[in-house]
Amino acid sequence: MMAILKMPVSAFLLAGSLCFVLATRAIGAPGPQTEAKAKSARTIIVSVGVDRYRDGFWPTLKFAALDARNFAASIARGSDIPAETLVLENQSASAKAVRDIFERLRERVNPSDRLIVYFSGHGTLAPGGQGGDLAQVLVMHDTSSDKSLSTGISHNELRRMLDRIPARRKLLILATCHSGVGKSRLSPVAQELMAGNKGRVAASAFDMDEASSEGFLIFAAAARGETAREEVSLKGDIYTHFFLESLKAGDRDANGQVTALEAHDYARQKTWAMTRGAQRPTLEGKAVGKFDFPLSGQRQQGGLPVLTAYENSLQGYAVQVRGGEKGTIPSGFVMKEGTNIVEVYPPEGEKPVAIFSVRAREGETVALDEVVKPAPWAASLDLSRAWVQDSGARKIVPASGMNITTLRGTWSGLQTAWPVYFGIGGFQSAMVSKMGEAAGIRTESSLKGMKVEGGLRLVRLDGRFVTGSLSIGSADLSVALKDRRSGSAASLKGNSLLTGLDASAGQKLRADEDINLLAGLRYERTSFSYGEFGDVRMDNAALYVGIEARFGARARRLK
Repeated sequence: MMAILKMPVSAFLLAGSLCFVLATRAIGAPGPQTEAKAKSARTIIVSVGVDRYRDGFWPTLKFAALDARNFAASIARGSDIPAETLVLENQSASAKAVRDIFERLRERVNPSDRLIVYFSGHGTLAPGGQGGDLAQVLVMHDTSSDKSLSTGISHNELRRMLDRIPARRKLLILATCHSGVGKSRLSPVAQELMAGNKGRVAASAFDMDEASSEGFLIFAAAARGETAREEVSLKGDIYTHFFLESLKAGDRDANGQVTALEAHDYARQKTWAMTRGAQRPTLEGKAVGKFDFPLSGQRQQGGLPVLTAYENSLQGYAVQVRGGEKGTIPSGFVMKEGTNIVEVYPPEGEKPVAIFSVRAREGETVALDEVVKPAPWAASLDLSRAWVQDSGARKIVPASGMNITTLRGTWSGLQTAWPVYFGIGGFQSAMVSKMGEAAGIRTESSLKGMKVEGGLRLVRLDGRFVTGSLSIGSADLSVALKDRRSGSAASLKGNSLLTGLDASAGQKLRADEDINLLAGLRYERTSFSYGEFGDVRMDNAALYVGIEARFGARARRLK
């Protein structure tokens, strides 16, 4: 799931109770006996809840400590491998105690262990962050309101502590917010800075592009500007209650096991319904390969296929699998075996901007990125009007020609924040030019070979796209020269080195076929040797129009 659909992490961290989930290994603390060299995998759970605070500035909460106990017990019961738990609440949940636990983890954790960390309590914003920004701080039992940055645990510090643990997978859930309401409070200084628009909140420390973990998921219990809520009827934090309820009821794909993504999606929908949209849990994630975090149950069968949309540039768009529920990205959507019709809707609008036909097998996970991006293979034909100059010519010569790209590479997205593509394929070009009436010389050139190209392709759901690429390759060049006045002719052949730049824009011709009309500007330089003529360099700039057919996609676009 690495691939980074990406909504800025900072959008999650200011306001609205944040639940961060990062997949990891075990926490070595005084409670659990964890040896670094142990070979058996364990689920190690550290759960922190603070109701009461030494500094009376922080309002007392009702259920944070109870949430921490319930969380640890529920996750331990659901673990499919041996579980060890450590619960810190109220007086035991000091900043020093938490730092000591993370320090012990550095030497008492195995790569195969799972670490799950949960925090429920107040959050705040404090002056003194990097660049003068307001830092996001977790309020511990001994955090002082006038020195919250130094006596609490900032997100930056938490990130550094997590990074020092050599864990492949980490799961961290923070049920707190920093909006000044709900489960948070701002000091007078922070309130004054915010009111005066001088209190810019620092960007998230949990930057997806810099994450060192193999799996890194962020769950937010509420969106930016919203409040994390406790509910008396549930006797706990709303999001946490439904997250734990999902361990029994959240098996979305009916395979016998509930994962972290399934639990978050279940809790998100229930939280949104109970608060009537006032609290909307959100998610951002990054992972290497196909990643999720098992929480309860044993995988017993393949289960239903699922369409996942967790790391996609379509954050905020809605997805409807016909015959199923409609939900908002990021999320996962159950499909049926066989052919599914998937509709994608804009953030505000009732008409789909794209419709796809997707085939899925039992237990298969299909990424929405793979559905909406262009087909990976392409063949194209274009006609050009070019201007050519060789190293020995005194002027630029106009020419016309045709370019056939027999296979334009495997244009598949790499795991980066940008839509970077890479291709390798064959090409063949033919061009005719005249040296002018005075010279009366007609030149026909043919170029064929292989080249490697890479660049960016930005594609919209309406089928429009722009592409920019660089290329390098090797080609066989043949040139035929004919003097119209004398009738004499000559031919030259050689192997050339080709480098080029290409910028184009295009539009899908039909919704249900991957055939595109494109136009662009291409510049290529070829360098070759002609024996007694010596080394020759030819520069070719061309405006072109053409047709591109793409194939090899796992989904068929219907609209």
